[in-house]
Amino acid sequence: MKKSYRREGYFKKGRSVLCKQPKLKYAFIKEYEIQYTIRRMCTVLKVHPSGYYKWLKQPISNLEIKNQQILQEIKKAYKESNGIYGYRNIHKDLKASNIHVNKKRVARLMKEAKLCGIGNYRRKPKYKAGAIHKAHPNHLKQCFLTHKPNESWVSDITYIRTYEGWLYLATVIDLYSRKIIGWATGHRQSTSLIIEALKKTTHRIKNHKVILHSDQG
Repeated sequence: MKKSYRREGYFKKGRSVLCKQPKLKYAFIKEYEIQYTIRRMCTVLKVHPSGYYKWLKQPISNLEIKNQQILQEIKKAYKESNGIYGYRNIHKDLKASNIHVNKKRVARLMKEAKLCGIGNYRRKPKYKAGAIHKAHPNHLKQCFLTHKPNESWVSDITYIRTYEGWLYLATVIDLYSRKIIGWATGHRQSTSLIIEALKKTTHRIKNHKVILHSDQG
């Protein structure tokens, strides 16, 4: 029974690479060679073991090396966003770090590495009909340059698609590190959602003031 379960799990993992190029199949075999026999995987993926061993001996191309370097930066940005960012925001982070790479390449590398953001999002509605909107002073005055961590934060609410359906996502970002330092999700757009996200950031404040900026939506 245990062997059957493992085999079933393998087929589910290998199904996505059955129609891929041999190099991708070889990479899959390399990744799972500890869990499954090489000969069995070669049979299922319809490649010859000799081709796999020949591929192992080949030097890694400059393109593959570059892809691995980019992927490491992608994983770093993805981790810093707490798994929220999709390829578009990851691409913006890389660009801000002077790492120039095509957006489609970022999407492809993330897909191959199975890195998925929380989901597609829509900007939150700005105003409600009949509501009186009170403007607050803009202390940042569009100057988003900071000199140290936890000096200026930005909060926002977006609308995202998740496995639970559409949800509101409140985020708090440190403008210095550009990291998401607090977030919360809910079915309603409300001040309490932002407060819930801010609760996850209070440990960062040590007897000093922080400027919190929102888009006043």
